[in-house]
Amino acid sequence: MTLLESCLKEIDRESIGTVKILECVPSQNFDWKPHSKSMTLKQLSSHIALIPSWVNKIVNNDFYDFGKNPLSIPEINNTSDIVSLYKRSTNEAILALQSINDDDLNANWKLLRNDIVRIDLPRYAAVRNLAMNHLYHHRGQLGVYLRLLDISIPGIYGQSADDKLKN
Repeated sequence: MTLLESCLKEIDRESIGTVKILECVPSQNFDWKPHSKSMTLKQLSSHIALIPSWVNKIVNNDFYDFGKNPLSIPEINNTSDIVSLYKRSTNEAILALQSINDDDLNANWKLLRNDIVRIDLPRYAAVRNLAMNHLYHHRGQLGVYLRLLDISIPGIYGQSADDKLKN
């Protein structure tokens, strides 16, 4: 299996669990946050939904300057909007990856902020760290938010504690 095939399979597999947890986000609690320094539930879930679109920026450019091109989140009014954004972002990531090969993934990529290099690494490492691992980190964080709101957590890698209580 090539590096690219492995990456595509992982995105496909992980998106199932991400959709399941995003579908649990209650829009009536969008403004809730566990701490004054934390993102709101809406900000966190919207952030998760948008992360896969970063793959396109990594794959189709030699660098990205987020100081000059800040990311914008489309209008989110409900849980369905978040899930739809995630599905669109994931589809965009898959299409971008399908347009390249392993040599392209091994080419260098840079993340800049106002022309200052912040990250400089192979494109695959950028996809892995800035997109995929970043998404998994925040998906886990979302699970904590939902638990604190006393919302059942769906199983991502098998049954969750809430799934076990149902059976």
